[in-house]
Parts: sequence; structure tokens; C-alpha cells
Amino acid sequence: YQRRVRDNTGKRDLPKNRKLSVRTVPECLQLCLAAEMPFAGLQMGQECWCGTSYGSIKAADESECKFKCMDDQKSCGGWSRNSVYSVSDEYLRQHPLDKPFYE
Repeated sequence: YQRRVRDNTGKRDLPKNRKLSVRTVPECLQLCLAAEMPFAGLQMGQECWCGTSYGSIKAADESECKFKCMDDQKSCGGWSRNSVYSVSDEYLRQHPLDKPFYE
């Protein structure tokens, strides 16, 4: 887990949307890894955003990221707020998907 950052719908901090209904952090990380993007941002409890950098807008307080992911209850952002994770093979080895993921 990296940090919480604000987002702007006009110019996204993490610009590549991968899926609007992810259920866990590892699922989003897997999507961003497949897109060769080093950072994954979860927003509103289910949106997955990817990018090569983050933090261009500004940091968000922990109180602004109260949404939990649907299945694993990890931090999944808030309204226009990303919970940003670094995409790494190590994290995915420690937190594998319960079943194979297909786009």
C-alpha cells in the first residue's frame, strides 16, 4: 500500500481505467500488471485505475478514503479519492487471487 491521493474526473491522476467492478486489491493489481502499469488505484470501493505515476493532484486524508473493497475489505478509496498500491509480483504472491482472473 502506498498512499491515498485525490483524483479529478477531468484529468485523472491514474488515467487508465481497467475495470469498474473489481472485488479485491489483488484483482486490480493483476489488471494493472497486465497493462504494464506500475501503480494501481482503487476508487469508490470497486473502480480500478492504473498509471505510471501518481500524486499529481494532491494527497488525501485517511478519512476521505472510507470505501472498502467488496470481498477483501481493504482500503478501496472514496469519492474521487484513490487508494494507491504499487504493482509488484511480491504482493501478488502474498495475496493470490482465489481463482484465475480473466479480463
